[in-house]
Amino acid sequence: MADFDQINQSKADPRTPDEIRQAHIADLVDSLMVAFDSVNQLYIQKVAEQIAVIGTLNESSINRMAILAQMNEDIAAIKKQLEKALQYTASHLNDVLTEAFKELSGPQIYEDRVVQEQPRSSSLLKRIEQLARSIGRQTMETFRNLSNTSAITKGYMEAVDKAILATTSGLASYSEAIRDVIREVGSNGMKIDYGSGHTRRLDSAARSNVLSACNQIAQQGSDIVAEETGCDCKEITVHSCPAWDHAPVQGHVLKNEEWTKMQNGEDFEDINGQEFDGFRRPIGEWNCMHFGMAFDSRYQVPKYTAKQLNDVLSQNEHGFYWRGRHYTMYQGTQMMRRYELKIREQMDIAVAAKAAGDQVLQDQAQIQIEKLSADYESLSRASGIPMNPNRIRVEGFSRYDGPKHLGYSGPVNGQNLLANTGEKIMGLNRRGTSEEPSQPQANTVGGTEEQWDQIRDLAGKRSSEQNKTDHIRDRQEERGVTDKDINSTLKGPLKIQPVKIDSDGKQSYKVIGEQCTVYINPETGSLITTHKTGSRLVAKLKKQRGDNG
Repeated sequence: MADFDQINQSKADPRTPDEIRQAHIADLVDSLMVAFDSVNQLYIQKVAEQIAVIGTLNESSINRMAILAQMNEDIAAIKKQLEKALQYTASHLNDVLTEAFKELSGPQIYEDRVVQEQPRSSSLLKRIEQLARSIGRQTMETFRNLSNTSAITKGYMEAVDKAILATTSGLASYSEAIRDVIREVGSNGMKIDYGSGHTRRLDSAARSNVLSACNQIAQQGSDIVAEETGCDCKEITVHSCPAWDHAPVQGHVLKNEEWTKMQNGEDFEDINGQEFDGFRRPIGEWNCMHFGMAFDSRYQVPKYTAKQLNDVLSQNEHGFYWRGRHYTMYQGTQMMRRYELKIREQMDIAVAAKAAGDQVLQDQAQIQIEKLSADYESLSRASGIPMNPNRIRVEGFSRYDGPKHLGYSGPVNGQNLLANTGEKIMGLNRRGTSEEPSQPQANTVGGTEEQWDQIRDLAGKRSSEQNKTDHIRDRQEERGVTDKDINSTLKGPLKIQPVKIDSDGKQSYKVIGEQCTVYINPETGSLITTHKTGSRLVAKLKKQRGDNG
């Protein structure tokens, strides 16, 4: 893989001061999450080892009692490691929260004139300390509720059941079925089940909870500062690659009452009288990393001039071109995060494969890691967005000398490696094969590279009955949508629309085809639902594309 640090050092840092402070906090959170990463890796290792043993058995030699005994022993070890992670997090969380307050909302206390003229209040600092302890307790309680024994047992048992079924089903390809279970263990890791039916990896959930706690201490701490010092406004922080809905208002200063209107989705204006339309997603919520910092219009001036704010917006919209398509800088950051997620996922699969002694699967994962890493580096070079090596590190993963089982020898070289294998790997087709969905070049179709990757992947999976959910089956039957209709849409879309966020913070985007329209979750790459496409819309899109057929 590339030397990311060396590549990043060759670029000017495009981030704003607010963004740099936030990145510092994210690094602190990542260092705190090492403890949870170790739990996830132990889980993957133990379950993969158990599945590998089951794969060597046959129906007559499977002893469920022995398997259960080993599972209970493994769960005890994982639970012990989890308790250590909780203790480590509890002992360091308040320090991280305090640092988050100082970095994100502390300039009013430590630097600005408002405090120099009104010396800091002991009651203010006391309230901040109490807030940090309160948020810390809430966060740890959330961890303990999510990280219970059932969270470990359920995923482990599901993997064991699938492995036993594969072994006892009499299928000639049972070894590949076992490999699929090991791949799934690595990809999913230790999962947390929420009451809503949503699942999430333990390490991802832990990181999200701590970042949420940092957001809380920043915003609520700033509110306390405003109350104690009489600040009459809030100044919204600035990011270099803002989302479209929050981009116009970042860096602006709002009176407290106008801030409240904005957060309620109403129209509002800044202190200079500039008017803004209301938006649904509140600042600081639904994955937003902006904050409203306490601001006193009697003493302070905005951090950013109008020109600086306009320059940030222009740079975001100007964006960059990558592989023949234009992207905003915000789209670039989202694509970078997705590549990081994919790389970590393949590293976890490689760890699971190594624990199970499956070198073929380890080879396959290594190929994907190299290809994704090459794409990640290419995207970074094109966009100027720095790569973050901390986000693609997995405990227990180490590279090795080449995927020998696929007939490969020599240095790994990203995309070219796929051509050397002569086969599909992990459901991804080599470009130019007959199975690859056609990709119209007309800019009327739209879609980001990330969306096209997901659509291609789905097109490959739709032929498999096991990849359908009950919800999709029901919607297809109810609305008269066939598998052929869906495949036609995925292989030749008329329009791919941008990602949208609903009132519950859930993301989706539409892929419109001639026969039907499908909705895809951009975070998971899975199909959400489908319905028939209206004939008028089809005619309109065909006309835009210049299709007379």
